[in-house]
Amino acid sequence: MNAFGIKQVDAELIKLNSCILSSRQISLGDGEMPITTRFGKWDMKNKKVNDPIHIKDWIIIWLHYDDRNFDRVKNAFYENMEKCFANKGIKCDRPKIMNARGKNVEDLFKELRVKMPTVSLAFFFIGNQEMYDSIKKCEEKYGIMTQCASYEKFAEQIQNDAKLESYLSNLAM
Repeated sequence: MNAFGIKQVDAELIKLNSCILSSRQISLGDGEMPITTRFGKWDMKNKKVNDPIHIKDWIIIWLHYDDRNFDRVKNAFYENMEKCFANKGIKCDRPKIMNARGKNVEDLFKELRVKMPTVSLAFFFIGNQEMYDSIKKCEEKYGIMTQCASYEKFAEQIQNDAKLESYLSNLAM
């Protein structure tokens, strides 16, 4: 430690009093028990939203995808997400679609503000944390609500109906 200019003040570790916070709970109403997270995810299977909204102007933006299975994954998402929303009691219009692989995230948000001034939700398929971070910074800056999903994770889930329903239910929240 001396080689790095760090001087040891005390050989004892610092002891602190602490507590473990419980997971957040959500209540959907209709007398249902509150739902807690499990492994960082809500268990929304077979649950309806108490006071759902109608999603009108929204867009799905594919920032990352694999050309070999893109059509299959894209079609599976549209089909299953629409069913998932309906099962939760959420109404939604058909989304606009944009393939934007390789595009700058901030430029996309600027374009959305001009071409879709009333956009209520931008749903992104991404490939890494850097994309996620850029999207969330722009969400705040441009005031467009976003949801992000991993292209690879979703592509894996379409092989298993139970996992797919759970994954999409969490995205819908």
